[in-house]
Amino acid sequence: MKKFAALLRKLFVLLAASALAALFLCLLTALFQRPDAGKIATVQQELDRLQYRIESINERIALWEKQITEISRATPLIRIRYYFTIPAWKAKIIEYRTVTLPALELQKVERQLVLNGFEDNFSDKFALICRQNFLTLFVSLLLLLIFYPLIASLLIYFVFARYAERFRPVYLPDDPEFEPAFSITPAVPVQTVQVSGSEHYFLRPGWCRAGNSVSTATKFMWKWSSPLISAAAGLIELADLSAESGNRGEFTVTPPVNDLMISEITLDGSGSIILRPRHLIGITGDIKVRTIWNFSIHNLLSGKLRQVQFYGTGRILIAGAWGIYGKNVTGHSHMIDDRMIIALSGDSGYTVCRTGSWWHYFRKTSPLFNVRVLFGKVILQNHLWDYRRPDATLIEKIVNLFLNGIGCFLGL
Repeated sequence: MKKFAALLRKLFVLLAASALAALFLCLLTALFQRPDAGKIATVQQELDRLQYRIESINERIALWEKQITEISRATPLIRIRYYFTIPAWKAKIIEYRTVTLPALELQKVERQLVLNGFEDNFSDKFALICRQNFLTLFVSLLLLLIFYPLIASLLIYFVFARYAERFRPVYLPDDPEFEPAFSITPAVPVQTVQVSGSEHYFLRPGWCRAGNSVSTATKFMWKWSSPLISAAAGLIELADLSAESGNRGEFTVTPPVNDLMISEITLDGSGSIILRPRHLIGITGDIKVRTIWNFSIHNLLSGKLRQVQFYGTGRILIAGAWGIYGKNVTGHSHMIDDRMIIALSGDSGYTVCRTGSWWHYFRKTSPLFNVRVLFGKVILQNHLWDYRRPDATLIEKIVNLFLNGIGCFLGL
């Protein structure tokens, strides 16, 4: 029953979307349609021809009726002479009045409506265009919406994705001769973080549960130089934690949901990591951010045109679902689900490769691409993390949908 209800909902959405799109196209046509002198002249000529035919038939009917009246008053010899002709005239008159003339009048009205569409006000023009084109547009758009997922998935899987695997891999900018210049602590459900001296630790709000000798302030916008990244990653209102009076303090970081684990990455200044900011929970130290645009076929197909590079010295607190671990890729490449990747070392190389079969991709039971990491170090989570807020209002969901659409192309 639930499947049937879901099917009905989808059908209703398809019909409503097709109808609204058809009305929108008719509206655009009415808005931007301009009178065409050639079309107006053609329609006027058709109207004139129809009027001439109607007048000719009416004249012929009047002539026949007049002759029938005169013959009925004539001598018997004349009536006998037209004995078979008069019934034929009467039958023809009936045919003209019941079939031919109504059809010609209907054609005349249609041509007049078309002619009025070039000259009348907007509402009349819109109504005329809807009568002429709405049904065709509605059926065409409905068929397009029904078959688009099938056609698009076939094209992407067997054409674009197939040839993407043959292109040159993506190489990140760090020198691959150096070891990955960061370390990561084991994942824990609750992390104790220490701050000392003039150090400031910027943390997502709601993650700090307890503190000892720690003062708290508010920092708006993590990086003003990267407002879209900060907004799409949710790093807008941050807690600024520092030790009281320059002493040593500590605080406890606890995830707002039970499935998340926390790790801390330490950068030593000699390398970088490519991190997805949605996994960033807290940050401290002299860490800088640089964006890398890459329009290779791999990034175009996976939708990740921009990568966010963190470098410098400091610590970064990250969160992942059901555990976080690092993996060194040497010798043989590793095929990894892109949704599980939290970060890559700045010296990594990777390509995209197809996963599963076309049917699984079409049914959305598996993603189209996995990432084949050729070398470097990768930080992974054990499960997908749904970072959306379940209690968000409708306005917040619309804003988040817009920001997440941007974030898909900004490497979030």
